[in-house]
Amino acid sequence: QKAAEEGVYLDPSTIDPAANEEVDVEKFRGQLEQLSQHVMAHAARVQEAAAATPNSLAGSVGCSIAALAAAADGLSAVGGRVQLVSAGAPLIGIGRLRPRERTTDYGGEREAELYRPLSTQAKGKEEREVAEWYTKFGDDCALRQIGVDVYVAPIQRSLFSMSTASGAVGAGGPNGPNPMDRTGDSVPNAWLDMATLGLIPKVTGGKTIMLDGGVDETGQLTKAVIERLENELRLAMVTDRKTVASETVTKVRCSAGLRCASYHGPGVQRTVGELEIAAMHPFTNLLCMLKHDNALKNDERVYVQAATLYSSLDGRRM
Repeated sequence: QKAAEEGVYLDPSTIDPAANEEVDVEKFRGQLEQLSQHVMAHAARVQEAAAATPNSLAGSVGCSIAALAAAADGLSAVGGRVQLVSAGAPLIGIGRLRPRERTTDYGGEREAELYRPLSTQAKGKEEREVAEWYTKFGDDCALRQIGVDVYVAPIQRSLFSMSTASGAVGAGGPNGPNPMDRTGDSVPNAWLDMATLGLIPKVTGGKTIMLDGGVDETGQLTKAVIERLENELRLAMVTDRKTVASETVTKVRCSAGLRCASYHGPGVQRTVGELEIAAMHPFTNLLCMLKHDNALKNDERVYVQAATLYSSLDGRRM
């Protein structure tokens, strides 16, 4: 409150130390109930604003990566898993993603770039800094043995639906031209940048899933999307809990003349020849590229061994 009165902007990514995140529910029940009521009231106001301006971004601006960073900070000392459920790309806070989709990109040379994550070698300073942040954050999560799953259930609107609301594509309605109908502008809510969001689950062994199904006439997620989300979370919290291996280190050994040149798949390599994955599932797939330095004889046997060291649910090293 004092910061607000002094005009200081507090970024939603501000994280307290893990020790400050533990709350005595019984002691602070009244304050927690007030906080819950405040959050629900604020959410209701956001929904009202979105309903009043159907062609705007009101109600869709989120800071999901800031929440993910806070959750990861809370697990930094013990490791674990985080399931992030979001209705769209993060547009504010740390890890915010600037929409880089333009309607003119499709069918052109730049379309392929839309399906690639932001690169640390990007020409633009902003894109390069965001890519560096995602790379570092994902590496930090992997180092702390924190597996991250990302589920995105987008609340999408098509360019056609926005255009008809204002009259026609590129034309003005009764209240004048719709600023989002101009050719080449970004499409509200449609841009998710799943490739960049997927950088974090990739290095930690998590999953990146887009629950595409849209919303119904009331603005709520469709029944099909909700059911799939429930199934995915049930799988992550019940089934995976018994089968996921944590703190895994995989190494491929070969007989003389062969060597493992590179690994492809989830995880991160900190030591040559070893692949570390914070959470390995039964359906985790790895690709190992083998190379031979010398010619192999037709009648010569070669041997390949893949070994994984991991921690079981009860903390035993297996």
